[in-house]
Amino acid sequence: MDENKNINPDTENTDQSTEQQKQPEIDIQAALAQSIADGKRFKAAFDKASSELADLKKKYNAKLSEDEKASIEKAEKEAEYKAYVEGLEKFKAVTESAARFRQLGYSEEQARKAAEAQYGGDTDEVLRIQMEYQVALEKRIKAELMKSMPAPASGNDDEVQMTKEQFKKLSYTEQVKFKNEHPTAYDRLAH
Repeated sequence: MDENKNINPDTENTDQSTEQQKQPEIDIQAALAQSIADGKRFKAAFDKASSELADLKKKYNAKLSEDEKASIEKAEKEAEYKAYVEGLEKFKAVTESAARFRQLGYSEEQARKAAEAQYGGDTDEVLRIQMEYQVALEKRIKAELMKSMPAPASGNDDEVQMTKEQFKKLSYTEQVKFKNEHPTAYDRLAH
């Protein structure tokens, strides 16, 4: 019993903690091995089910009568035809609508987008494009108005030193030029 008294309690704790550390590692490895085995089992079951489904499809298609095959083929062709006709109708409607938008002054891209949005029933997109067009139109009109405005008179018209007699001696083209260059002085001298 004396020998048991010499056992160091710290040594006992170290042995127990080492065993506890090994225990979770063993549990993780076992869980990993189990999940790998489960994965292989599920894959095998899936492969078997897929194979059985393919076999059933083959058997079903083999049992179909010629009439049934013909009716299925006819239904597929009708669905293709219907989709084709709907595509043509959409193309026609969008093209006609885009032409009307272009007549209003929309750019090619704006007209196409607005027509597609209108066909799709997207009113918000149509209005957004319309606002974009309206802003561009206003800018274009302002630019045209600025171009058509006469140039402001250069210099001070009050400083023009010309008498009515001198003005009357000017030729008609010189008077027009003088009027364009000095409108205020022209009004004073011509009237």
